Amino acid sequence: MQESDIERVAEIHVAAWHNAYVGIVRQERIDSLSVTTSMKTWRRRFREQDTRHMVCEWDGELVGFASYGPARVVRGGPAGPGLAEIYAFYVHPERWRLGCGRTLLNAVIARLHGEWEAIVLWTLEQSSEARAFYASAGFQEVQNSSRPHANLGADVLLYRLSLV
Repeated sequence: MQESDIERVAEIHVAAWHNAYVGIVRQERIDSLSVTTSMKTWRRRFREQDTRHMVCEWDGELVGFASYGPARVVRGGPAGPGLAEIYAFYVHPERWRLGCGRTLLNAVIARLHGEWEAIVLWTLEQSSEARAFYASAGFQEVQNSSRPHANLGADVLLYRLSLV
């Protein structure tokens, strides 16, 4: 990802939320998202030292992205060494179920393989499609990881993929 991609990343982020999270996340949280506010967030995240970004293009158009790096907090405590985290993973809804997400996820896994022992990510408990997608890539739900996410008004689950 390049800094010039930030506007498109923000567009994908907002479109994905508006299509995937209605009925799961508090509606006022979804309604508060805009490309302008999302651009501010992604500009900040783009400059974070330990965060890496990867994009997926389709016919020359950026249609998906992932942000990842060292795991931050896992189950309420500091993450151990050797643990990477996918912080964000979004594909534009117009490109869902066409293989871009799978290609992007496989590229992130390949990039992290050999450098990290495992990858974790948080996903919404009620998002059965996201959960099935990650499970099909080999991620497993961490037992007893469900916790409420106050900002979203929904519960999240921790998923883990071993790389060793």
